[in-house]
Amino acid sequence: MVLKGGVLTKTGKVNRRSVFIHRDNQLLKRCTVCKQVRPLAEFNKNKSTPSGLEYFCKNCNVLRFRSYYKNNPDKCRAIANKSMHKHKDRMQARSIANHYYPIAKTCSIINCNDLGERHHEDYAKPKTIVWLCRKHHAGLCKNT
Repeated sequence: MVLKGGVLTKTGKVNRRSVFIHRDNQLLKRCTVCKQVRPLAEFNKNKSTPSGLEYFCKNCNVLRFRSYYKNNPDKCRAIANKSMHKHKDRMQARSIANHYYPIAKTCSIINCNDLGERHHEDYAKPKTIVWLCRKHHAGLCKNT
């Protein structure tokens, strides 16, 4: 439920900080950084905010992360290296699979014709992959 001057939250309270705007039967939101009014699809999700969306748009978020990386390159590289060493088997399996299967195939699930992603059931066998579309891949990996 959208109210003038605020948003009704799940608890029934009105939040006046996050204002949605109606225009041409479309919900819009103002970015707090660039101050432009944009569709809700141009904001990343964030469960901790009352609206469920970030306060700044995706474009401003990209600029923010680029700026952070530019100012903290060593810290960002250290985080990336730590992740690579933690998941070394995954990284090697993906690299081998990318080499042997450079062209994507359709999803292996019956009646699904979407373009597939490589899924490894066992990273020790990098050439053994299953092609799954994004929806089925996310559902499978979420359950494991």
